[in-house]
Amino acid sequence: MATKFTMFFTVAPVYKDGQSYRVAGFSESWFHPSDTIDSVKRDASKLANARAKLLPKQGSIVAFRFQHVTADGRPGASQVRLNYVKGNAAYETDVPNMAYQFRCYAAGKQNRAIRQIKGFPDQFVVDGEAKLDPQMTRDRDAYFKALSDVWTFRGIVMDTPTVDIESITVNGGITTVDDFAYPGDKKKVQIIRTKKDGTRDDFFGQIIRTTTQTNAKNFTVELAKYKGGACTGGRVRAYSHEFFAIEEGIFDQAVYTHKVGRPFFQYRGRASNRA
Repeated sequence: MATKFTMFFTVAPVYKDGQSYRVAGFSESWFHPSDTIDSVKRDASKLANARAKLLPKQGSIVAFRFQHVTADGRPGASQVRLNYVKGNAAYETDVPNMAYQFRCYAAGKQNRAIRQIKGFPDQFVVDGEAKLDPQMTRDRDAYFKALSDVWTFRGIVMDTPTVDIESITVNGGITTVDDFAYPGDKKKVQIIRTKKDGTRDDFFGQIIRTTTQTNAKNFTVELAKYKGGACTGGRVRAYSHEFFAIEEGIFDQAVYTHKVGRPFFQYRGRASNRA
């Protein structure tokens, strides 16, 4: 059990007759290893303050949500509270659908996650590329550091060993060549590239739950959801998720445009409000 922390954002760069019009809203989530919500709040405030420094002055974080969640995605109790964190007064933007994409890596694992810093100030985008000044670089690095201090992302366990499949019956009975580390009843397994009988190259794969195990080389999957029919060959492995700590100091970045709030075409050709 972990705690999913979600930040809710608004970016409102349009003002008319003294009134602010909200034209972009989005959320971003990370996972905390603690399952006690009260113990997460301090780290959450630290992350939100670092994240807000990457927002333009028109943007802000308006609320937090804390929710218990298991590694396989089942939600639990949650709390929502209003929490206003203002964006950076030094950063301008006229295009609220700009985003800064980055990739982070799991510490000691092969997993990686692709995330976006949405509402990215377009003053740092030149000819489609991010051109950060020294202060923005420090703010970005501080946010990455806050992430790698304690936060995690959810991903598939990639290092689970696979076992060759000998055959699969039309009733979802799987026979493996070697002993299979059965994950238990009603747990997920991944069938990888097995070939449907009577075909030349009709390969099949599926993620499906188990039902029962007969012996170390034979088990069945849910017949009602199995879609492959009789098959031969391929591989099978236990399929599960877990939370991965983020490797410090290893982030790949790129900038791109992203739909946030309104359709993208509503921003095309809009003149800058800045002199």
